[in-house]
Amino acid sequence: MSSATSEIHNLPIQVDEADYALRRLRQALFGESIVDLTEFRFPNEAAVNNFLRLHGYDADNPLDMAALWSVHADAIQYLTEVHRYKLPGSVVAPETIQGLFLAAGESLSEEARFACLCLKSMHIYNHLRSREFVFNARVSEAELFGYLSTKVFRVLDEIRHAGVKVTEFSAGKKKRMSLSNKLMAKRDTLATHIFDKQRFRVVVESKDALVYALIELLDRLVPFNYVMPGQSENRILRPDHIAAALNLELRDVQRFWPERGSEARAKNIFSGAGFKTVNFVAEIPLRLDHVIDGVQPAIAVVQTEVQLVDEETNRRNEEGENAHARYKSRQSEKVRERLEGLHSGLPQLPRHKE
Repeated sequence: MSSATSEIHNLPIQVDEADYALRRLRQALFGESIVDLTEFRFPNEAAVNNFLRLHGYDADNPLDMAALWSVHADAIQYLTEVHRYKLPGSVVAPETIQGLFLAAGESLSEEARFACLCLKSMHIYNHLRSREFVFNARVSEAELFGYLSTKVFRVLDEIRHAGVKVTEFSAGKKKRMSLSNKLMAKRDTLATHIFDKQRFRVVVESKDALVYALIELLDRLVPFNYVMPGQSENRILRPDHIAAALNLELRDVQRFWPERGSEARAKNIFSGAGFKTVNFVAEIPLRLDHVIDGVQPAIAVVQTEVQLVDEETNRRNEEGENAHARYKSRQSEKVRERLEGLHSGLPQLPRHKE
């Protein structure tokens, strides 16, 4: 794949690592499980260090790297004791963590495959540690959402500064009444299955800008391996949109496009037939050393939904059956049907006139 240079709003954006960009875009748009990937391809050490930074690790900080080596040790123990793998020395004791990442993408050789296995296991152990930190730390959900909002607002400013024209941005935590209505409407009424308690919504000028906004978010905020499987939805971007935005050959983009297209997550049954968006759910790492004494690195993760849409699509989303008021009305009607048992043939209960 040849390198390319594209321009958006008079700002040249280099896409020398097109392969890496397309792999991450696929992860955001289709939400596949990292455990199912057969290879990891990082173009260079700088990309690895940025990936570690997204997770809260500073490659120049000895304490941070010691913590990461501990995650590596857990992964090695798991692979050798639970699955009895005979790991090569380059995976058990790599010269650097960065070298392990780069080795996983060199080829489909046995050594590269073992490096890939190790990274998948490290992903799981690192995520478990971050989750345990959230449970054990004396930090409220409100405080975590506050720290997350601060981080996201900073990243949005950086994205604007990079040349992506953001025309609208909103952030919010769903109110309890709204969450109750959503749970009532779902067959699965477990609160742990509500993924958009905290949501960030970004409207950009064009579909080109939408592609660039996604890339910037994956560079600055969202580690691609923390995109939640099965919770991505893409009803806007096609391969030709991405090829045009990045000045790539269409066939190069299609190599990374799943055969089933944008069906990773079932469409919301209450949305209008023409409602279109790009959204995904991700765990966002937060560095909280300043909050927790005696722990370094103190890295937590907070789950949030990110929704992106271009201006033209956003305008159409507010028309007719797609309008949000119509969406809420359809959802409430379903809730009343379930609450009153109307699906069982019972008569409708009286309500106050609106």
